[in-house]
Amino acid sequence: MNIYLEVYGCTANKSDASIIKGIAKDRGHRIVDDIKDADTIVLLTCTVIGSTEQRMLSRIKKLNKLGKPLIVSGCMAAVQPDLIREVSPDSSLVPPDKISTVVDLIEGRKTLHKFTTKTSLPRCYDGVIAPIAISEGCNFSCSYCITTKARGKLVSYPIKEIVKAVEDAVGKGIVEIQLTAQDVASYGMDSGEKLSELINRVSDVKGSFRIRIGMMNPSLLLPQIDEIIQAYTNDKVYKFLHLPVQSGDNEVLRRMNRKYSAEDFVNIVNAFRTRFPDLTLSTDIIVGFPGESEQAFLKTI
Repeated sequence: MNIYLEVYGCTANKSDASIIKGIAKDRGHRIVDDIKDADTIVLLTCTVIGSTEQRMLSRIKKLNKLGKPLIVSGCMAAVQPDLIREVSPDSSLVPPDKISTVVDLIEGRKTLHKFTTKTSLPRCYDGVIAPIAISEGCNFSCSYCITTKARGKLVSYPIKEIVKAVEDAVGKGIVEIQLTAQDVASYGMDSGEKLSELINRVSDVKGSFRIRIGMMNPSLLLPQIDEIIQAYTNDKVYKFLHLPVQSGDNEVLRRMNRKYSAEDFVNIVNAFRTRFPDLTLSTDIIVGFPGESEQAFLKTI
């Protein structure tokens, strides 16, 4: 069976795509680059903002017109199935937590989903970068975000399984490991394992590769900042910090339900820059949040 896979959105979706490819190839299927050669189309969607949602619906509608079996996964399949059904009534929908069943659907098998940690599933990577999800879901309820509904509550994967997935990736020639999650700093809140220990264990894997740590919520990074900074000192870890501020105004942050202050964000950045002067900082900002004043906006910029 020839499978065409199209992926949008975050690194977690890219991690899920590597699982679909891995399972498909293990079962003798072929991933094709040209949609014309496909027997089945798989689309991993994103719905983080309104414009992305409209883009996804437009793409689903266009793919539906090709007359080929269409499987839609990603966040839209979990939280907006009604919108998908309106433009593609016959498509199959697979939420992110059931990504391992995509190939079963393609093969016409009965999909009796049993919970399996994604780190235990086969993977196939394109290029030299491997996005590896260390957890699924989020325990936060930010007022603007649909992630908790789309990905569910936090489930952290065991360190030993993540390390094994990294070893497998490095053995396949991967030179950059991207440790990703809806919020990397949440890792272990449910299991008792620690993010710093995970980073250290992944750093100990033999081979020539680098590690990129994904987005971390300031409110959960702050209590463990010393041990995380220490883990960052490993030569394999990129001195890259993705820390979303969202707003520089504390009242806006309160209404966003973000659980940290603008001062917390600054303190974290200063702590990292003190230890790593050449730090690369990435952040996210929401402009025009309901009720944001001109003064609040100016505090952000």
